[in-house]
Amino acid sequence: MTDSQVYTVSEISERIRLTLETQWPQIRIRGECSNVTYHRSGHIYFVLKDSGAELRCVMFKGYTTGLHFRLDQGVEVIASGRISMFTQRGQLQCIVTALEPAGQGNLYLAFERLKQSLNAEGLFDSAKKIPLPAFPQRIGVLTSDTGAAIRDILQILARRAPYVTVIHRPTLVQGDQAAADIVRGLEAMERQAPDCIILGRGGGSIEDLWPFNEESVARAIARCPIPIVSAVGHETDTTIADLTADLRAPTPSAAAELVAPDIQDIVQQLRLIHTRLSQGIARKIQTAWQALDHWEERLMAQVPRKQVERKRSRLMEWGRRMQHAWDRQAGNSRLRLSRYRETLIALNPSRVLDRGYALALQSETDVVLHSIHQLAPGEAFRLRLSDGEFPAQRQSEE
Repeated sequence: MTDSQVYTVSEISERIRLTLETQWPQIRIRGECSNVTYHRSGHIYFVLKDSGAELRCVMFKGYTTGLHFRLDQGVEVIASGRISMFTQRGQLQCIVTALEPAGQGNLYLAFERLKQSLNAEGLFDSAKKIPLPAFPQRIGVLTSDTGAAIRDILQILARRAPYVTVIHRPTLVQGDQAAADIVRGLEAMERQAPDCIILGRGGGSIEDLWPFNEESVARAIARCPIPIVSAVGHETDTTIADLTADLRAPTPSAAAELVAPDIQDIVQQLRLIHTRLSQGIARKIQTAWQALDHWEERLMAQVPRKQVERKRSRLMEWGRRMQHAWDRQAGNSRLRLSRYRETLIALNPSRVLDRGYALALQSETDVVLHSIHQLAPGEAFRLRLSDGEFPAQRQSEE
């Protein structure tokens, strides 16, 4: 056995720390966060892990001021820092100096900076939000003319609110040209003056949704005098457009349900109003009759019967007039309710088709054709009748 130097635990730990910090003075590590603790000192302690290993990490208070998102359980991040050792416990650790969400990086940081800037300007203030109309007649829709969003919106509005007219402006919702096209679409929609506007698309990655995070789109939404419902992505996606719009719906389908009340609910409300009016007038008549009886008793005790009879006759005539007025008012209410019902039934598109009319639709979607100029010569389309539909084609120009 040869003689060798004997080291203390502290000396060995310090040498290991120096070796690690010399070997990895700056490193970037990707992993999933767990055991996240925001300490009252301002430091953040967490563990980075993957399927094969885990590494303890600490982000000291001086570095957390540059953190633009909250570190939560399960969030995948890229940590920048240096490998070291916590010598008191002999634990390997990473001292983190910067964090960014994995897979988002600069886009996420750009989103946070723009959000903070527009919020400071007041573009997200709730006081500036325009309320939706209670009973819209014309609803504008800005979305792609293909895909599930427009199909879901049209189907739900046709079922819930056949009394509304839908104005669809096909719009790019993805790619480098999408933001400019959305701005042009909002300006074009403003000229058509619908009662409200749905701006939407399906979900996607942060790159797919980025046109709805552009400053130009946010400012176009903010200056539009028509209430806008933003329906971008799924429940977990939030964009700058969502924050700027007058109302945010989690999906395009939810937006269609928010903008227009169900026709069945309208009919039910009318019936309830009629019932309350009837009961209210009936109570007033009953109260009036009780008052008449009370005054009759007082008059009988004070004046001759002849005078009482004369006053009673006038009071009974007044009662008959009140009853007649009530009957006329109730009749008018029933007539108005019947007319409302007939009007709503008449507005049903299928009733129009029953009278021999046809509905021209685009070949691949349910978008209604209003003009021959929407079709190119030779382009196919569909004709829908009351009992079915068949393909058709615009004649080629000779």
